[in-house]
Amino acid sequence: MAQVVIEFGSQTLGPVLDAMISLIKRPSILEMELRTSGSVRFPATKDAIEAISQKFTSREIVSVTFRTEIDEIRYGLILEPHFKGQDLTMWMGTIELTTPAWRQYWDRLLQFDGLTFICVGDEEGVELNDRNLSVASFPWDEWPLLTAALRGGAGMSSDWVIRERAGMLGSAVN
Repeated sequence: MAQVVIEFGSQTLGPVLDAMISLIKRPSILEMELRTSGSVRFPATKDAIEAISQKFTSREIVSVTFRTEIDEIRYGLILEPHFKGQDLTMWMGTIELTTPAWRQYWDRLLQFDGLTFICVGDEEGVELNDRNLSVASFPWDEWPLLTAALRGGAGMSSDWVIRERAGMLGSAVN
Protein backbone atom coordinates (compact mmCIF):
# COMPACT_ATOMS: atom_id res chain seq x y z
CA MET A 1 0.00 0.00 0.00
CA ALA A 2 1.79 3.13 -1.21
CA GLN A 3 -0.68 5.70 0.09
CA VAL A 4 -3.63 5.82 2.46
CA VAL A 5 -6.08 8.72 2.76
CA ILE A 6 -8.01 9.24 5.99
CA GLU A 7 -10.99 11.60 5.89
CA PHE A 8 -13.02 12.80 8.85
CA GLY A 9 -15.73 15.36 9.34
CA SER A 10 -18.06 17.22 11.63
CA GLN A 11 -20.88 19.76 11.53
CA THR A 12 -18.49 22.23 13.22
CA LEU A 13 -14.87 23.19 12.64
CA GLY A 14 -13.65 22.62 16.21
CA PRO A 15 -13.52 18.81 16.25
CA VAL A 16 -11.93 18.66 12.79
CA LEU A 17 -9.26 21.21 13.70
CA ASP A 18 -8.58 19.53 17.06
CA ALA A 19 -8.27 16.12 15.40
CA MET A 20 -5.96 17.53 12.71
CA ILE A 21 -3.62 19.12 15.26
CA SER A 22 -3.64 15.88 17.27
CA LEU A 23 -2.61 13.84 14.21
CA ILE A 24 -0.12 16.27 12.68
CA LYS A 25 1.44 17.11 16.09
CA ARG A 26 4.15 19.42 14.72
CA PRO A 27 3.01 21.25 11.60
CA SER A 28 5.84 23.18 9.99
CA ILE A 29 4.07 25.15 7.23
CA LEU A 30 0.48 26.33 6.75
CA GLU A 31 -0.90 27.00 3.27
CA MET A 32 -4.22 28.84 3.28
CA GLU A 33 -6.40 29.15 0.21
CA LEU A 34 -8.01 32.57 0.21
CA ARG A 35 -11.67 33.05 -0.64
CA THR A 36 -10.75 35.94 -2.97
CA SER A 37 -8.30 33.74 -4.93
CA GLY A 38 -4.73 32.79 -4.45
CA SER A 39 -3.11 31.47 -1.32
CA VAL A 40 -0.67 32.36 1.42
CA ARG A 41 2.05 30.20 2.91
CA PHE A 42 3.83 30.78 6.20
CA PRO A 43 5.44 29.01 9.16
CA ALA A 44 3.03 27.14 11.45
CA THR A 45 3.66 29.19 14.56
CA LYS A 46 1.42 28.89 17.61
CA ASP A 47 -0.25 32.22 16.70
CA ALA A 48 -0.83 31.13 13.09
CA ILE A 49 -2.46 27.87 14.20
CA GLU A 50 -4.63 29.67 16.75
CA ALA A 51 -5.80 32.09 14.02
CA ILE A 52 -7.16 29.34 11.74
CA SER A 53 -10.64 29.29 13.32
CA GLN A 54 -10.99 33.06 13.08
CA LYS A 55 -9.88 33.07 9.44
CA PHE A 56 -12.53 30.47 8.57
CA THR A 57 -15.18 32.29 10.65
CA SER A 58 -14.45 35.62 8.97
CA ARG A 59 -14.65 33.79 5.60
CA GLU A 60 -11.12 34.90 4.73
CA ILE A 61 -10.04 31.34 3.83
CA VAL A 62 -11.71 28.26 2.34
CA SER A 63 -9.06 25.66 3.17
CA VAL A 64 -5.83 25.15 5.04
CA THR A 65 -3.09 22.63 4.29
CA PHE A 66 -0.76 21.51 7.05
CA ARG A 67 2.77 20.52 6.05
CA THR A 68 4.92 18.59 8.49
CA GLU A 69 8.37 17.06 8.79
CA ILE A 70 6.87 13.70 9.83
CA ASP A 71 7.91 11.32 7.04
CA GLU A 72 4.75 9.20 7.03
CA ILE A 73 2.38 12.19 6.70
CA ARG A 74 2.38 13.80 3.26
CA TYR A 75 -0.03 16.56 4.37
CA GLY A 76 -3.18 17.38 6.33
CA LEU A 77 -6.03 19.42 4.85
CA ILE A 78 -9.19 21.06 6.20
CA LEU A 79 -11.97 22.13 3.83
CA GLU A 80 -14.94 24.32 4.65
CA PRO A 81 -18.49 23.02 4.00
CA HIS A 82 -19.49 23.13 0.31
CA PHE A 83 -15.85 23.62 -0.68
CA LYS A 84 -15.82 24.60 -4.36
CA GLY A 85 -19.47 23.63 -4.78
CA GLN A 86 -19.27 20.15 -3.25
CA ASP A 87 -22.47 18.61 -1.91
CA LEU A 88 -21.04 18.20 1.61
CA THR A 89 -22.33 20.46 4.36
CA MET A 90 -19.68 19.32 6.86
CA TRP A 91 -16.20 20.46 7.69
CA MET A 92 -13.79 17.83 6.37
CA GLY A 93 -10.26 16.95 7.35
CA THR A 94 -7.95 14.79 5.26
CA ILE A 95 -4.62 13.21 6.16
CA GLU A 96 -2.57 11.59 3.41
CA LEU A 97 -0.21 8.93 4.75
CA THR A 98 2.72 7.21 3.08
CA THR A 99 2.81 4.27 5.49
CA PRO A 100 0.82 1.06 5.78
CA ALA A 101 0.66 1.71 9.56
CA TRP A 102 -2.53 3.80 9.33
CA ARG A 103 -4.44 2.15 12.19
CA GLN A 104 -2.73 4.27 14.85
CA TYR A 105 -4.22 7.38 13.21
CA TRP A 106 -7.62 5.69 12.83
CA ASP A 107 -7.63 4.67 16.50
CA ARG A 108 -6.89 8.23 17.63
CA LEU A 109 -9.67 9.69 15.47
CA LEU A 110 -12.23 7.29 16.95
CA GLN A 111 -11.64 9.01 20.31
CA PHE A 112 -12.93 12.41 19.11
CA ASP A 113 -16.55 12.81 20.25
CA GLY A 114 -17.38 15.67 17.88
CA LEU A 115 -16.57 13.82 14.67
CA THR A 116 -19.47 12.52 12.58
CA PHE A 117 -17.56 10.27 10.16
CA ILE A 118 -14.12 8.80 9.58
CA CYS A 119 -13.09 6.78 6.56
CA VAL A 120 -9.88 5.27 5.23
CA GLY A 121 -9.24 4.97 1.51
CA ASP A 122 -6.63 2.99 -0.40
CA GLU A 123 -4.63 5.39 -2.60
CA GLU A 124 -7.31 8.10 -2.58
CA GLY A 125 -10.20 9.48 -0.58
CA VAL A 126 -13.74 8.16 -0.61
CA GLU A 127 -16.24 10.32 -2.56
CA LEU A 128 -18.48 11.71 0.16
CA ASN A 129 -21.58 13.87 0.01
CA ASP A 130 -24.60 14.54 2.21
CA ARG A 131 -26.62 11.76 0.52
CA ASN A 132 -24.17 8.98 1.44
CA LEU A 133 -23.35 9.95 5.03
CA SER A 134 -25.85 7.68 6.77
CA VAL A 135 -25.32 4.10 7.85
CA ALA A 136 -27.88 2.93 5.27
CA SER A 137 -26.48 4.90 2.30
CA PHE A 138 -22.72 4.88 2.96
CA PRO A 139 -20.57 3.28 0.18
CA TRP A 140 -19.36 0.48 2.50
CA ASP A 141 -18.38 -1.92 -0.29
CA GLU A 142 -16.98 0.49 -2.88
CA TRP A 143 -13.34 1.11 -3.75
CA PRO A 144 -11.25 2.88 -2.43
CA LEU A 145 -12.79 2.35 1.03
CA LEU A 146 -10.84 0.17 3.45
CA THR A 147 -12.84 0.96 6.59
CA ALA A 148 -15.21 3.63 7.88
CA ALA A 149 -16.99 4.77 11.01
CA LEU A 150 -20.25 6.72 11.14
CA ARG A 151 -22.26 7.86 14.11
CA GLY A 152 -25.11 5.40 14.39
CA GLY A 153 -27.78 7.45 16.14
CA ALA A 154 -28.90 10.99 16.57
CA GLY A 155 -26.24 13.40 17.73
CA MET A 156 -22.48 13.57 17.42
CA SER A 157 -21.79 11.59 20.60
CA SER A 158 -23.71 8.43 19.64
CA ASP A 159 -21.80 5.19 19.16
CA TRP A 160 -19.74 4.53 16.07
CA VAL A 161 -20.93 2.05 13.47
CA ILE A 162 -17.68 0.66 12.05
CA ARG A 163 -17.41 -1.50 8.97
CA GLU A 164 -14.60 -2.69 6.76
CA ARG A 165 -15.11 -3.15 3.04
CA ALA A 166 -16.36 -6.67 2.42
CA GLY A 167 -13.62 -8.91 1.11
CA MET A 168 -10.92 -6.32 1.83
CA LEU A 169 -10.09 -6.56 5.51
CA GLY A 170 -12.64 -9.04 6.77
CA SER A 171 -16.26 -8.90 7.79
CA ALA A 172 -18.18 -5.93 9.11
CA VAL A 173 -17.84 -5.00 12.77
CA ASN A 174 -20.20 -2.81 14.74
